[in-house]
Amino acid sequence: MSTLLTDLFSTGALTVSPEDRPFWYTSGTFGPYYINTHYLVGGREAADALLLRIEAACRDPGGFASDVLPFLQSQYRSEPVFRRVTDTLRTRLGDMDRSAPFRFVSGGERRDFFFSLLPAVQMERPHAVILKDGTVLLLRPGEGNPEPVLPGESSALSGQAGIHVADLVTEASSYLRTWIPALSARGAILDRTLAVVDRRQGGEAALRRRGVSLVSLAQVDEALFDQAEASGLIRSGQRAMIRRFTEDPAAFMRQFLEEHPGYLDTLMAEGGKTAERVRLFLSTRPDRDARPATP
Repeated sequence: MSTLLTDLFSTGALTVSPEDRPFWYTSGTFGPYYINTHYLVGGREAADALLLRIEAACRDPGGFASDVLPFLQSQYRSEPVFRRVTDTLRTRLGDMDRSAPFRFVSGGERRDFFFSLLPAVQMERPHAVILKDGTVLLLRPGEGNPEPVLPGESSALSGQAGIHVADLVTEASSYLRTWIPALSARGAILDRTLAVVDRRQGGEAALRRRGVSLVSLAQVDEALFDQAEASGLIRSGQRAMIRRFTEDPAAFMRQFLEEHPGYLDTLMAEGGKTAERVRLFLSTRPDRDARPATP
């Protein structure tokens, strides 16, 4: 059994729903599993605490060195799962460096920082902090506040090759919209990226079209769920549910609602966030569409 597969389930980074109670997503659709890769830092509570620190640091960048990094280092010492993942990322980066040297590591706001900052520091490489608005800050080894990197050929990243480390790749929309343009505007060279999890939803192909190759530690595909079932991490009914969802999300939702009459009414009566997502579902009826549903 893959250690990373076990770690994904043990931390709740990958969670499969009961057969009769699928998860509701912010998109107003529902399906059988959730992926919260950042839970690998030590579970949901630790992940939520780190997100708050990262959000504060995005407003006051000095916090990356004074608050975010110390938290990551503490988790590395105390959490075997996070230590294994970080060590694996660092090993992969070392392999990539030997095949084609790189000068910096980058990560994007917010969850990339769970996995990009610590390997960069451990390898004594500068870390390019990319914010959602395209701002780039450079955190150099042993220094405090990261310094802004302005667009232009004279930037500190001009002509430098980097590797972007991400928590999760789905369709690579953040790369295409923000991460790649922000680095390109500063003259940096980004032709490789390393992700903890690839959801296999077109991101690899989209990146390839932009000249960026993707390496990932785990891929969410049929083989992964087959292994999870064989290892006793999920039941056969859960595996069948995932298979139907993967083949056709819209058909999965239609069939589930036909087999569970009154299900939506029950959720609406319960209220809360799920009821809001049910209302969105009823207004759009994605079960009548063939578009994929994304957790």
